[in-house]
Amino acid sequence: MSEREKSDRPRFWTPEMIAVCAVLAVVVLLFLVWVVSGAIVSRAVERELAEIRAKGEPVSFEDIAPPFVPYDENAAPVFEQAFAEVKAGRSAEKSDPDLKKYGSVCQKRKWPFDPEVVGKALKYHRSSLEIARRALARPRCRFDVDYSQGADIETKHHGNLLELATLFRASALLRLHEGRLDEAIGDVDSILGVARAMAGDPILPCRDDWWDPVEMGLDVLKEAERTNGLSGAARRRFLAELSAFEFAGALRGIALSGRIAYIDAYDRLRTNRKNRLVDRDLIPVKQLSSLQARRETAWIRAASDAVVASALPPWEALPKMESVRDELTGLRGLTAPFRENVIDWVWKRSCVELVRVWAYRDAGILGLSCELRCSAHGDYPATLDALVPEFLSTFPDGLPPDPFTGKPFVYKKRPDGRGFIVYSVGENLKDDGGVEDEKSGKDDVSWERRPPGEQETDATDE
Repeated sequence: MSEREKSDRPRFWTPEMIAVCAVLAVVVLLFLVWVVSGAIVSRAVERELAEIRAKGEPVSFEDIAPPFVPYDENAAPVFEQAFAEVKAGRSAEKSDPDLKKYGSVCQKRKWPFDPEVVGKALKYHRSSLEIARRALARPRCRFDVDYSQGADIETKHHGNLLELATLFRASALLRLHEGRLDEAIGDVDSILGVARAMAGDPILPCRDDWWDPVEMGLDVLKEAERTNGLSGAARRRFLAELSAFEFAGALRGIALSGRIAYIDAYDRLRTNRKNRLVDRDLIPVKQLSSLQARRETAWIRAASDAVVASALPPWEALPKMESVRDELTGLRGLTAPFRENVIDWVWKRSCVELVRVWAYRDAGILGLSCELRCSAHGDYPATLDALVPEFLSTFPDGLPPDPFTGKPFVYKKRPDGRGFIVYSVGENLKDDGGVEDEKSGKDDVSWERRPPGEQETDATDE
C-alpha cells in the first residue's frame, strides 16, 4: 500500500473521538469513586454501629420496643374504646351551637375556664371518661405498634391519650369549682395514670410524651391546694406518685431516640426504602448519598456524645447536648427542615421541655411537703431544710436540686406567714422572682401557695 493510500484511510483517533473517550473515562472514574466512597461510608457507619451494639445500646426502634402484655392485663384495648367515644363526643360538641365557637374541650389544654361551658362540654364525654377509668384499672399497657417500621411507626394513641388527660383535667377543675374535692383528686389520679400509660412506650422523635399529662396533673393539684386544700393522706400519696416518674431516664430516652432516628433514616436511604422522615424532606436522598464517611460517622459520634451527656445530671447534660446540637447543625448536607424538626426537637426543644416539667414536678413535691409541715406544726417552714426528713424523704440527698442549675430551689415565705413560693430559675438561669412570662423572657418554674380568695400572681410579696 502506497503512502498516499495510507494517508487517505480514515483515522480512528480523531479529535472528536478522543474527546468522547475522555468524557467516558471521566464518567467511569466518577462512578467508581461513587461506588468506592459508598462502600467506605457503609463500612465506617457499620464500625460505629458495632461499637454501639458492643455497649449493649439500641440501634433500632425494635430494640426499645416494650414487652408483650397479656390481653386481660392490657389497658390498650379498653383505651381504644375510649378513643372512639372521644371522637363521637367531639362531633357532638361541634354540632352544639353553644360550644361551636369554643372548640373541643378535649383539645384545649389551656382553655380559659368557664364552668358553664366546660360542664356542658363534658356531658358529651361522660362515657369516654368512664371507659378510660376502666382502662386505668388494668395493671399494664401496650398498644399494638409495629416497631419494625422504624420512622414510620404509628403512634396515634399518644395524641388520643393526651386528649383523655385533657378531659380529666377539665373535669377536675370543674369539680374543684363545685367543691367536690374527692372527685377532683380522683381525676388527678386518672391524669397521672394516663402519663404512666404513655411512659410505657419508648420515647420517639417528634411525638408528644408522658410529661405533658404530668404537667396537667400538677396544675390541678396546685389549684386544689389554693382553693380547697388537700388532706395529709392525699399529699403523701401524690408525693409518692410524682416521685415515681423517671425524668432522668426520659432524658436518656430522648437522646437514644434521636440517634436511632438518624440511623434508621440512613439505613433506609442506603437501601432505597423511603420513610416519613424522607417523605417530609428531613433528610434528602441526593445529599445523603453523596456524604463522605467522615461526615456520616461524625453525625453518629456526635449523637453518641449526646447519649453519654444524657446520663449526667440535667444541669450538666443540657449544655453538653446544646453543644452537640450546634455541632450537628454545622454539618453540611443536612436540610433546614431536618435541622429544625429532628435536631432541634431532640437536642433542644424536647430536652428543655422535659427539664422544665422536671423542675415543676420537684417544685410541686417541695410545695406539697411544705403543706404537710404546715398541717403538722401550724406554719410553713422558714427554710426548705426543715422539711427533711420528717416531711420529705423522697430524694437521696434530702432536697432536690434545681434541675437547671444544680443549686437549691429558691424558697420565699410570705411575710404574713400565710403562703410561700418555691421555684426554679428556669432555662435562662436568672432569678426572675418566680415569674414566668414569655413576652418578657422570664421563665421561672414555680409552685405558689396564697391564701384562699387572694388572686394568685407569679411571685410572693417581698
